[in-house]
Amino acid sequence: DDKYIWSLAVDAKGTVFAGTGDKGVVYRVSADGRGEKFFETKAMHGVALAFDPAGERLAVVEESRITRLWRIDVERRTAHELGAELGHFFNVEDVAWNASGTRVATAAGDRTVKIWDAAAFGRDLDTSSAAIMTLDDPRGAVLAVRFGAQHPFEAHRYSVATGSSDWSVRLWDVRESRP
Repeated sequence: DDKYIWSLAVDAKGTVFAGTGDKGVVYRVSADGRGEKFFETKAMHGVALAFDPAGERLAVVEESRITRLWRIDVERRTAHELGAELGHFFNVEDVAWNASGTRVATAAGDRTVKIWDAAAFGRDLDTSSAAIMTLDDPRGAVLAVRFGAQHPFEAHRYSVATGSSDWSVRLWDVRESRP
């Protein structure tokens, strides 16, 4: 048996999943609260979990500074790894998807948030090739991240909210350069 739960995520259909400590197992939680082993990550701890809006991809933050994306098929009870990124100097604390499922944000103890292109995520674990940009927060370790609304008239502009170790919450106005 696993000793503790690190994180929870809910897919698009309302199914709850739990990431556990000391074995890195992700459980599917039934309506009566019982956990059924869904798949094993490559990590000791599944520190943070986040589903894309369609509920087809699951981002799993590992204790080793790696974030992995998995394609999930709940009905078939399968998980296939899509890729991994090692883009932070300290542990990644949180992960989030944007509303369209095209971007992934990771928050880390190195005082940064990285915005990733989900389609290019994990092509090269050594180079952080899918990172679109880095947001630097000089106030402290970034412990939480969530995407806000996309700008109604500018497709490459959106907001990102972060929470840091100094008790501050910041709202970032992100403008991506056009390709």
